[in-house]
Order: sequence, then C-alpha cells, then structure tokens
Amino acid sequence: MSELKVEAGHVVLAGSRDPVTGDVFVPARKLSVDGALRDLQPVDLAAVGTLAEVIAMGAEWFGYVDLVGGARVLTRLGEGPHQVGERYRRSSTEERRFDRA
Repeated sequence: MSELKVEAGHVVLAGSRDPVTGDVFVPARKLSVDGALRDLQPVDLAAVGTLAEVIAMGAEWFGYVDLVGGARVLTRLGEGPHQVGERYRRSSTEERRFDRA
C-alpha cells in the first residue's frame, strides 16, 4: 500500500491512529504496537510539518519532520540549506522526500 495520495491537489499521507493511546503512525500500521494487537484506525495526514532535526550524510540530507497530524517521520530532504523549525512539505514528484515549504 502506498503511503502517498493526492486529494484535491494536496498531498496527504496514509497513516493510522491507535484509538486507545492516540498515537499516530506513518506509514499506516494494521495493529497496535503495545502488544494488545488492537486494530488501528486509518487516518489521512497533511504532508506538511516542521523540521525537528537535520542530519547530513555525505552529499545527502535527512531530517525528522513533525507532521501537523502528530506523527514524526524520518525522511530524505531536498537541497539545503536546512533550518530546524522551518516548515517542510512532502514532494509530490520525488519518492520519500520533503522540501522546504
């Protein structure tokens, strides 16, 4: 299942939410991760968030992005420079990449 969808011109990520804990996961999971094996609820998340951390590995940039819906994703970043606290958006053309919004 692809985690990326485009709805009404906006990129959204397919995720899931634990109905008991409220935890949000991207990509979507079917069952809870606490051992109870609860069914999780599907949820669509806006593919935008705030850059929480930047990691440089050679010529590649990676970062943690805190999505508006509550999940944190580790992702490849577009060309720098990058600034923690800035708004980032999932690229609709590059697989698993966020760019400065």
